[in-house]
Amino acid sequence: REQDEELFYQLALTNVPGIGAKTGRVLLERFGSATAIFKTPLKELRKIEGITEVKAKGFRDAEVMNKAEHELDFVLKKDIQPIYTAHNYPKRLSNCSDAPLLLFYKGNAGLDGAKIVAIVGTRKNTDYGHQLCEELVEGLQSLENILIVSGMALGIDGIAHKKCVQLGIPTVGVLGHGLDRVYPHPHKDLAEQMT
Repeated sequence: REQDEELFYQLALTNVPGIGAKTGRVLLERFGSATAIFKTPLKELRKIEGITEVKAKGFRDAEVMNKAEHELDFVLKKDIQPIYTAHNYPKRLSNCSDAPLLLFYKGNAGLDGAKIVAIVGTRKNTDYGHQLCEELVEGLQSLENILIVSGMALGIDGIAHKKCVQLGIPTVGVLGHGLDRVYPHPHKDLAEQMT
């Protein structure tokens, strides 16, 4: 499928050594898609500022392609949804010059809600902090189209997510790692309740 081909090349783009989010975005703007970037002759890629001969060769590196193929298989098997610049990318995040080229998610929370509130805090909260976090979430419940974002960590993050699940408030956990695991492990059930 054409969508799978573009996703494959989006994954590959994130794995090319020396090509970060800013350069990747320049390439996407210039060529229109990740597929087009990889199908462009290397001599054309080298004309782009910052693309050295070594970096250009990364677009043909077998290891880059193998890793992208492995990641694509994982994403498709686990029903993980990709988000990239041309495909449902969160509007607020797209305003950041160093925003990641590619994001992944599971679940159905909308990422462009009118009211998005981040709740993050210590992993070693006090009883008072626990109570205050729950009261904050309860207070936000009355707002229409609210989305609570946190980091799935132990402590305040987990308390916020759990309260959202209890109250039926959409919540998104931003992970500092891939979707191949849930960390911390005690939040595995919570993560499943959030989707």
